[in-house]
Amino acid sequence: MAYKFKGNLCINLKLTCETGLHIGSTQENYEIGGVDNPVIRDPATDLPYIPGSSLKGKMRSMLEWERGLIELKQDKERNLKADPHTCEKIDCPVCRIFGAPAEKSAPKGPTRVIIRDAYPDDKTQEIFEEIELKKGLPKTELKWEVSIDRVTSKPPHGPRMIERVPKGSVFDLNIIFGLYDIDDNIADLNYLKYLFSALGMVEDSFLGGSGSRGSGRVSFKIEKLLLKTPEFYTGKDAYEILSQDLPTNPQDIDYKKIVEEIRQKIL
Repeated sequence: MAYKFKGNLCINLKLTCETGLHIGSTQENYEIGGVDNPVIRDPATDLPYIPGSSLKGKMRSMLEWERGLIELKQDKERNLKADPHTCEKIDCPVCRIFGAPAEKSAPKGPTRVIIRDAYPDDKTQEIFEEIELKKGLPKTELKWEVSIDRVTSKPPHGPRMIERVPKGSVFDLNIIFGLYDIDDNIADLNYLKYLFSALGMVEDSFLGGSGSRGSGRVSFKIEKLLLKTPEFYTGKDAYEILSQDLPTNPQDIDYKKIVEEIRQKIL
């Protein structure tokens, strides 16, 4: 079985927080009255960001559920748990797109999708700075949450302070989908639909923590699709912008049209 790199499809998107977003970070120190659950931040700028691993893991999970690949197992304490799906099938969209352990990945080749960390766009950075200057908050919002004892109707542990990225915050997101020719059959193009489908399912679910309590609703807007062939990386050719009239919602994209356009350019 031979593999040949045919190009990268670079998908530039805007990720908008439709509600407050909480993707947690480790707490380095504890202060009286401090935040119980801080959000993850860029140590260089102190700005909140969205790790690519968080979005990739959520997309993979949604696709696993949609494909019926979740298997519940009992641990030693007889608790049910569901491990991420992995297999050796070359046509498995989950393992082909998002990767599999080294011992199971050989037939499928390299992981196709790369999801970069998403950082606030320029306008959102200005809003964060304004929040810090005018309200004295650390570029975010603080939300109090209280759990209620079902018998006494009282909070057993008192309120907790949750830090969230504010509603309306916009992040620049870049997803790269690698295209490989396996034995003269560019089957990778047939898996693009699963990538866009996973993005759509995330929109109707949540990203990060506290999703069942209102946090983590996000939306995606496609800004641009760029095809970078091997010639681009050797300096012989420029990238090509695909389909100028793209729908903004990933669920509405005509992936068959995109696939055909790519096929014509790389064959």
